[in-house]
Amino acid sequence: MARIRQTARFTSIWVALIAVVACACSQAEQSNPDGREPSERSLTYGYGPTDDPAVEYQPDVVRVGGGPEAIRSASADGLIWTLDPAAPGVDQLTKGKVAFVTSRAVGRVARRTETDAGVEVALAPVQLTEVFRTLHLHGTRAIDPGDLVFQPVPELAGRLDVDEEPLIPQSMVKPAAFVAAQPELPPARKNSFKVTVGNWEWEPYVTDNTLGITALYKFQSEKSGNRSAGIKGGFDIAFKTKNLRLVTDYDIVSGRAGGNLTAAVEGITGMTVDIGLGLGTGVNDTQRYRVELPVELNVPLPPEPGVPPMVVQIKWKTIVQLAFSAKNSTLTTNAEYDLIGPLGLKDGTAVAPALQQTGTGLVKNIDGVSVGISAMVLAWELRVMVGLGVPAAFGGPYAKFVVSLSILRGSDTTAPWGVCAQGTLKLVVGGGASYQVTPGAESYLRQVIGSDIKFERASEIMKDLPALTGYYPDQAQCRIP
Repeated sequence: MARIRQTARFTSIWVALIAVVACACSQAEQSNPDGREPSERSLTYGYGPTDDPAVEYQPDVVRVGGGPEAIRSASADGLIWTLDPAAPGVDQLTKGKVAFVTSRAVGRVARRTETDAGVEVALAPVQLTEVFRTLHLHGTRAIDPGDLVFQPVPELAGRLDVDEEPLIPQSMVKPAAFVAAQPELPPARKNSFKVTVGNWEWEPYVTDNTLGITALYKFQSEKSGNRSAGIKGGFDIAFKTKNLRLVTDYDIVSGRAGGNLTAAVEGITGMTVDIGLGLGTGVNDTQRYRVELPVELNVPLPPEPGVPPMVVQIKWKTIVQLAFSAKNSTLTTNAEYDLIGPLGLKDGTAVAPALQQTGTGLVKNIDGVSVGISAMVLAWELRVMVGLGVPAAFGGPYAKFVVSLSILRGSDTTAPWGVCAQGTLKLVVGGGASYQVTPGAESYLRQVIGSDIKFERASEIMKDLPALTGYYPDQAQCRIP
């Protein structure tokens, strides 16, 4: 049986599998000159802009005074912001202007409405070059896990897509399904929490040396109340870290991005994946779920000399698709890899870490019980960025790491040569500096903000690494096409 390293976090998965088989503030507060902890409002909304001759803004940018204290509320999708009418600059926020309220409330005003609660503005996405004429982001910024806060965005645009495409991950973005919006953006939290998207319950987590997510399939019972029906279990994905940091070299001069971009993450030292899933007596779910987790991991950065307030942001996307061909089946595996070297972009070229497998490996660890074939595709994307914007479209230099994993286990009835197993691991690395809006999020934004919004397509540099495929046992009959 496969070994699960995230023991406490994975207890509920194994219980499920057993069931299947058995059956603006002041300037002082704004910049934190005395090293005080940031306020809850700063953690949620970020910091406001200050006057800095080294940072030159575009002429249509309106810098709102008061920082996070100028914000009375934000919608749960982070697109509609209600501001204090008395805050400096709010009276200038007419349609077409670029509002810079805080680092998490930057966008082009698509609609302005006077309400009893305050001045309500709908903010459309903007690129950094629409905000700044002159900006220089150079150096290495340490990312202390203790500084990260969990920011829920309950109605994040583009958070879910469900379809029936073949079991080959081609993209992490597709049109999304939406539900009615919740009223307000919740405050940032220091502790992890669970969110439900699609048929899955997700929990991102952070430790001193780990960035990870755990996903559990929500139990689906038959109308008869048979508790052994449906899919159970889940998976855990984690990146091991040591002295995590983001290296950037990015310039805007005369309103244009120039030079060869550097946006690279250093300090990711390894990667683990644990999978434990099973199908009871119910109907299999073969849909593919693309999920952009509606949770951001953020470190709001106060303004520094020559650098406006920004946010270090870590975001996850996943794709998951299951295929069980027989009831009362289970599928498990685990794998661990060392990652050596930076990932992202350096001087305009994608750089990838060296990948070294540890232990017995992905394919040999594939296990389970089934009289049919069981398969799973799991892909995940980790993006680390420093930038600003709104939750649906954050822009700034970023590094991206995409991993796709497909596993297949044959039938127990294939004796005497044994049960065949197959696994493939694919890696894509790179980065960019543009905001990214999925096609589904575009549709949502047009509904919420206005049909005349124009989107600039993201430009990024990505590199595909050779796929690693293994078979066990490595025999001709196990090389399933």
